[in-house]
Amino acid sequence: TQTLVSSGVPHAQLARAMPPLLRNWAAIARRRNAYQLMAFSIFLSRKFDVPMDDVLPTGCIRDLEGGALQIPLAQPIAEIVAASTALTVARVTHEGIAHFATNCRFENRICPRDELAKCWRANQRETLSLFAHEDDIWLLHEVVAKLWLHGSHGDYTTATSTQPVRILDRVIARYLSCDVVGT
Repeated sequence: TQTLVSSGVPHAQLARAMPPLLRNWAAIARRRNAYQLMAFSIFLSRKFDVPMDDVLPTGCIRDLEGGALQIPLAQPIAEIVAASTALTVARVTHEGIAHFATNCRFENRICPRDELAKCWRANQRETLSLFAHEDDIWLLHEVVAKLWLHGSHGDYTTATSTQPVRILDRVIARYLSCDVVGT
């Protein structure tokens, strides 16, 4: 959010991007009992005049862990990821639960999908830290921020990193310099 706010993006454009972002954060906060994240989501909802009903929808949170990926776009995303020839990972968050898809190349060389999911559930460190160099994680945050900003209305959008990101290849025990493209 700091990247979005400090980027000079007009307040009105940020306000349009906030509801889906805050809804997602609030769902994650509920699932993880992350009080600071919930408080920050509520603070931003007030700052950007987003109604609380848009941030904290009523209804129960279904437990999807261990079950089939019954969320919108999950199957098409998994198929796109599997078909990719690049190192490819995707995270889809639905009702506060992250689901990961990786292609074979990413799974075998960079990080297994099960390890990503285990890291997410443990909530002890950022999943990106499993494969991205610690000094480059901000570049991945920047890509995600751009995606949230431009894709807030359900539109298909793409964002790229402003410089290469070092990704650890576990097979050769070296960092690879990679251009990151998010969709």
